[in-house]
Amino acid sequence: MKARIGIFTMIVILVGLGSSKAQTVRSGMFIGSNQGNFDEDALFYANDDARKMQVLFAEVGRLDEHLSILITNARINQIRRSLKDLRQRIQLLKKHNPIGVECVVYYSGHGGFDGFHLNGESYSYREFYDDIHSLPCDLLIVVLDACNSGNLLKLKGLSYGAGEFRVKIYDKQGEVFITSSADTEFSQEKDEYKGSIFTHHFAGGLLGAADVNGDNLVSLSEAYNHAFQRTIRETFGSARGFQAPTYKYQVQGRQDPILTELVGKKRHVEVPKNRWGQVTFMDIDKNIIWGDFEISASRQQVVVPQGKYLVRLRTKDGKLYLSKCEVSSSKPAQWEEFKSISQKKDPFKGKRIFHHWTIRLTGGVHLAPQQALLQKTSIGGGMSILLDNLFIPPVYAGISLQVFSGDSSKSILDTDVVYSSTLTSVGAVIGWAEPIGQSLELSCDLRLGIGYVELSRKFLSDSTNTYGWVFYSGVVAQNVIWLSRNIGWILPAVHLNLFTHRQEGKVRGRLDAGGSIGFQLRF
Repeated sequence: MKARIGIFTMIVILVGLGSSKAQTVRSGMFIGSNQGNFDEDALFYANDDARKMQVLFAEVGRLDEHLSILITNARINQIRRSLKDLRQRIQLLKKHNPIGVECVVYYSGHGGFDGFHLNGESYSYREFYDDIHSLPCDLLIVVLDACNSGNLLKLKGLSYGAGEFRVKIYDKQGEVFITSSADTEFSQEKDEYKGSIFTHHFAGGLLGAADVNGDNLVSLSEAYNHAFQRTIRETFGSARGFQAPTYKYQVQGRQDPILTELVGKKRHVEVPKNRWGQVTFMDIDKNIIWGDFEISASRQQVVVPQGKYLVRLRTKDGKLYLSKCEVSSSKPAQWEEFKSISQKKDPFKGKRIFHHWTIRLTGGVHLAPQQALLQKTSIGGGMSILLDNLFIPPVYAGISLQVFSGDSSKSILDTDVVYSSTLTSVGAVIGWAEPIGQSLELSCDLRLGIGYVELSRKFLSDSTNTYGWVFYSGVVAQNVIWLSRNIGWILPAVHLNLFTHRQEGKVRGRLDAGGSIGFQLRF
């Protein structure tokens, strides 16, 4: 029944399109995934960037709402099902109308040298390339915002380009690939933009910042060149390295495709007079950032989708002002008064939490060569609470609580003497972890803490108990197999500890070794 309703709806659409004067229609698939492989930190804004690009093309990019698909938290099978769905819609459209179809495919998420990383799955560049070519469109425009995404451009059969577009392209046939970074570079997010640096500037360019000739039409090359220049400028000297967008194309003709049309008074927002500088819009409901737009005496209008906005103005001397604005198609934009704010109160400065909390639960054994502190074999367990990415991404730190106890005996004058000990300790942990592959992680802890030892000796009916404080330092080497993004299995870990304590008025040291296994939970 649902299939019949869908076909009926599409026929109605086709009839409407058939009577229009449009020569082409634009379809689009917008894909986002914050989660990558198990060894990769989750992104913050990939899903939001995909949603943002869909909104932009729907507002000013002639995107047909019936040929538009948004996928967030994407998985490979989900992408392939959506491609099949979009392919069927386009085929039905072209069957009833001699009309050209353009298709925009946008992806934001994790990438590597091998392909895209989606929720623990690897989607190779070759598979992705072959899958999107199933779309029966006349012009395919692919925009990839992912680390190392330039590796896709190594596929054979396309002409490679770096830097700004220096060719005019398009005659209803061909394909264009744009990547946010080269094959060995990171693609970077920025909290102030609530999205990636490249997508922020690419979207701003499509909304008019890239309209260098002032014709209210933004072409593909204009948008790319604008994003290329701004991304390079902003990532130069970045801690994560330089980021240079790249492209490939295989097209016919000499006409540059128009991606957005900024025409009609309803799309233009006039900024109040004498408010010159850089203006940024934050959609209050959708939590989307649009900008940055340079406002001057010669340009006092910008284009943003309809909505309610928080607007920040940054003047050339660095001062900040804040206002609110409501944009609709039925009336001019309604502005509140601009108020001066300090840098600390800038609501556009996001607060990102890079860290994960980890709870590590282990059980194991200590093998002590001497009986002065721990018996020859002591069995116990421990719990550690850790916070990762503390200083730099591989470093983590936290606290550890452990309890071990053991018994041993020896014969004196044909009588057994039973020795037992219990150690309760708490200490600080600092460590370093190195991901190996998609699900294996190697780590090494340095530990420093204090413990309380209870020693007892039982000889016939005589029992002697002593208590004392000890200090310890140790090293733990271990590896973790991540069964999922949040659950890991700790393979046998190796411990080496040095205990120091006072005995008979002297400070003495004792070494012991050990091992443990367990699991850990990451939040």
